[in-house]
Amino acid sequence: MTRLTVFESTTRQTQVEWSKRMAPVGTLIVLIVCAFTTCIDRSGARGTSEDGTLDTGRFDGPAIEGRTWTLDPNPSVVIADSEDVPLLNVSRVLFSDSGSIVVANAGFQEVLLFDSTGSLMQVVGGLGEGPGEFRRMTDLYGCSGDSIVVNDFDRVHVFDSHGNLGRTFRIPVGDPQGGLLRVLGVSEDCGSVLVRRDQVGGGPRVGAAGPLSSELFWMSVGGNHERDSVATVVVREIYHRRVESEHLDLVTEPTIQSVVPWGRRSVWAVAGDLVYLGDTGMSQISVYRRTQGLVGVIEWNAEPRLITESDRNSLMSRRERWVPTVAPLRVMLPELHRFPSLPRTFPFLIGILVDDEGRLWVRSYPEHVVGVPDIFGFGGPLWSPGEVAGSEDEWSVFDPSGIMLATIKMPSARPVLGIARGNVATLARDSLDAESIQLFRISTGER
Repeated sequence: MTRLTVFESTTRQTQVEWSKRMAPVGTLIVLIVCAFTTCIDRSGARGTSEDGTLDTGRFDGPAIEGRTWTLDPNPSVVIADSEDVPLLNVSRVLFSDSGSIVVANAGFQEVLLFDSTGSLMQVVGGLGEGPGEFRRMTDLYGCSGDSIVVNDFDRVHVFDSHGNLGRTFRIPVGDPQGGLLRVLGVSEDCGSVLVRRDQVGGGPRVGAAGPLSSELFWMSVGGNHERDSVATVVVREIYHRRVESEHLDLVTEPTIQSVVPWGRRSVWAVAGDLVYLGDTGMSQISVYRRTQGLVGVIEWNAEPRLITESDRNSLMSRRERWVPTVAPLRVMLPELHRFPSLPRTFPFLIGILVDDEGRLWVRSYPEHVVGVPDIFGFGGPLWSPGEVAGSEDEWSVFDPSGIMLATIKMPSARPVLGIARGNVATLARDSLDAESIQLFRISTGER
């Protein structure tokens, strides 16, 4: 049974119930908290009909028990590293409404524009300080009119769909209110950026474990930098400890904050004016609208997977192989028994994405991770290098109203760079570590 509760601006509460056969992860519970009478749909707007019942709109199909999607076995488009198109540290792929493929080629500080077949049309940017050049590209976004937005550390560049520079504005790295600012996304009208303010020196007391929290807010790109707070999130869970080592000269402080293995951290995705926020320790995603705050919570039942002594021993063994025998890494990464507490269960999820149709894609925490994020506690939310060859991750797909559509398996070792127009863009590496972008069609089993 799925229940959708609509809260209107009056005291009247309307409940709409309907039965759905759900996927194996369990019954989906959707709680929509509406500001005034507006909820969420594909474009970020959904309301109630005149009789007070929910206008459910069009779904891609009911959640059928055991329903799965698949990726076609062969890619439909391949963009390979070559002398003409060298690829290095590709971090994001966007799909424009006009059909072009936009690639963040971060290793060369440039944006590549391809047509729908993968043929190069234009190179934008490059390393430099001049107009339209990048010093430290960190991400790539899209907004209205097929505009291309490049986050360049403390600068944000806005290009049109042809790669022509429209404007550049600065985002202060240091916040006057304290902390460091990091841009996470851009609004639908290109007029505001979603910013995370990281605390400096925050977190738990020395000798304790706890969350390191940050504030998320929208900031206008005008000169006044007006702010609209979204939420406070757990960036990561850390253990703040005092260092007792002969290598103290190799660290800057006598105390160090170590990331707790399997600890909580936040995941996010930005789709126009909607912000999707999750906590890896919870099987739910909260949805916020730029002008309204919280508008929905998508929650699903999932059984937590217990962390066993064998799992701890395996992690310790992998840390021994990865961590050098010299400081400072050994100083920064204590043995597992030195943490005051460790989670009893694995995280529920590791990352989320929103596609061009407003569907939410949730990546479950992998069963087999032997790479950097699992050992050191950092890495992109959708990037887990060094995973077991041939292993697959399970993703759950929800439609914009929170109904689970299906689950889909994707290769663990291939980071997902973007999902749009019925394609999943992944990053592949060959035996020589040469990169290629591969687009796979999504098969839903519908005709």
